[in-house]
Amino acid sequence: MRRSGIVFVLFSIVGFTTSIFSQFTSEYDEAMWYLNDRNEVIVKTYFENRAELDALAVSFIVDRVEGTSVYMYLDKESYPRFLKLNKSFNVHVNKVEVDNIADAGNTQNRAVVNFPAENSAYSAYESMVKNLETTYPNFCKVSEIGTTTTNLKLWCVKVSNNPAIDQKKPRFLGTGTMHGNEQAGMHSILRLIEWLATNYQTDAQAKNIIDNTEMYFVPLVNPSGSYPGGVFKLNSSVRRTPNCADINRSFPVPTCSDQATQYPNGDKERDAIITLNNAKTCHLSTDLHTGMVAIVTPWACTGTASKKHPDFDGYLKPVGDKISSKSGGGMKVGWANIEWYSAYGTIFDYMNSKGNGRGFCLELTNSQPCNESTSESAWTKFRPGYLYMIEQIHFGIHGVIHCNGQPVKAKIAVDNHDKYYT
Repeated sequence: MRRSGIVFVLFSIVGFTTSIFSQFTSEYDEAMWYLNDRNEVIVKTYFENRAELDALAVSFIVDRVEGTSVYMYLDKESYPRFLKLNKSFNVHVNKVEVDNIADAGNTQNRAVVNFPAENSAYSAYESMVKNLETTYPNFCKVSEIGTTTTNLKLWCVKVSNNPAIDQKKPRFLGTGTMHGNEQAGMHSILRLIEWLATNYQTDAQAKNIIDNTEMYFVPLVNPSGSYPGGVFKLNSSVRRTPNCADINRSFPVPTCSDQATQYPNGDKERDAIITLNNAKTCHLSTDLHTGMVAIVTPWACTGTASKKHPDFDGYLKPVGDKISSKSGGGMKVGWANIEWYSAYGTIFDYMNSKGNGRGFCLELTNSQPCNESTSESAWTKFRPGYLYMIEQIHFGIHGVIHCNGQPVKAKIAVDNHDKYYT
């Protein structure tokens, strides 16, 4: 009862300043500061066996596992539940030095794309995205696909050799920064779009991809997390939406273990991605994250090698291995064959079960958040692997079904192939 009283009083306190850090007398006090200031806190705790880890993954948002340590994101609802477990913990603070280049307003200008400058408004990001269409009208078309929970507009960039019309081409979906403090995904996608457009005339791979693929990119899925209050704040960026929903735990997926998703109602950001995919039926997708260096494949919701996707050995892992080798190697591939945990409601599980496609998650770097130098390094390293992955959309059974000489909308499926485990 005494602890509950403390929770009530501290949650009512606002307007803390950074000087409060010198007054912290416990991990509990520090955690409460972050919950009041940012609506989330990262804690490092410990587990004794796989069963305990799985139980934590069901109840909380697990970010990563290192040995017997587990890092978790907690909000005001889940923090009291965590305290009831009576586990020791430490508050983990993700901080990164802001690049001098970002402080100076990104003086290392490219044609269009730059990493957001510290304290820049979300409108600057919007202008940068729209300038892709202005600068490369033959390859890029920008459209609004929805709004966030804070009414920021969500932007999609279509890339093709004739972006004004929908063509009979395989469709690729690329999403980034679904977690607002993982900015390398946003930056890498913007750099990819610019690289494809600027190298079309001189690079055979860029030309082949643009000529034969219809690509839809949402570089920044969670702008409210990256731009708290509408302003880019690297060290104040947060993982979740203002509703405290983790977008990458909210997608409808197969029922695995105890539950299918940790945020079944999702948020407007998730709904926008689902609506886009339903309209376009993207055949291959990738979602870019940070926190480790790996290529994560379905099923994330099982977290065990005995329940892997039926395409894992024949397709998913070989493609992942090739992406890794193209990017210099060293990337762990898979799900249960890396030290991991069960995650419910991920976009790649959704794409493989209900999205009518195949999906991967690329974890680009260990850093969270990600400044410009980290993001640029990740983009440079993974560009060859990313390009290779996009090209995979052209392999396998494909074609157009006709009726009386006219194409018809149809679906070809192997019964029960995408069941959630084998």
